[in-house]
Amino acid sequence: MSKGSDILFFAATHGDEGFTVPILKELEAEFPQELRWLIANEVAFEREVRFVDADLNRSAPGDPSSSKYEIRRVSELLEIARQYRFVIDLHGTTSNSGIFVLVPNPTPQNIALAASLPITNIVVWAARSSKIFGPPTQFVSCGVEIECGPKSATRVHEELRIIIREVLTKGLDLNPTKIQNWFRVYGRVSRKGFMTTENLQDFKQATLNKETFYPLLVGQYEDTICYKMERISFFELLAY
Repeated sequence: MSKGSDILFFAATHGDEGFTVPILKELEAEFPQELRWLIANEVAFEREVRFVDADLNRSAPGDPSSSKYEIRRVSELLEIARQYRFVIDLHGTTSNSGIFVLVPNPTPQNIALAASLPITNIVVWAARSSKIFGPPTQFVSCGVEIECGPKSATRVHEELRIIIREVLTKGLDLNPTKIQNWFRVYGRVSRKGFMTTENLQDFKQATLNKETFYPLLVGQYEDTICYKMERISFFELLAY
């Protein structure tokens, strides 16, 4: 079981997802010895925009000599992250997804970290392109993302507060009896030909064009109705 101080939390990797900052400030006052966190995209957060020069969550491993702020900043973040055993990057979505764990890099260590969190739904989303330029969690020794939606909902903020508080008080707990749902992203539904998200809900099985799948991030993107997922077992993760 690991201590909270072994974990570094990133807030506002996207500047328009700063709802996590007041939550972490509040918990820092409650757990000054256990909680370690920082604002990942400081400039974008101050300006209340998603990013300044480039999407920080697609810019790792970065370059300290780059002319683009986020590409320089992500290299700084990875240097800081080396001081910690685990990195958890907090994100928000406009989708009604609830809170789930996102695993961009499904190594055994990252899968174990995801399984150790007090969160029911876990999504493996591994893209080949992110191995070249991707999220910070792709380039740390052990890291995952926590996605929260809708990011404006008070109930979601409170649920995230409870989750982080539990991690800080109980540590990471890899309990094989814990009930969790594992999913894998394998495609998307383009808006071309589909103009409505009616009857589609995140993590609720749906059928379109005779294909049955689990939707993810419904309505989040202009060109995409949702992403498509399949349920997988914990043991199928070994295939990665």
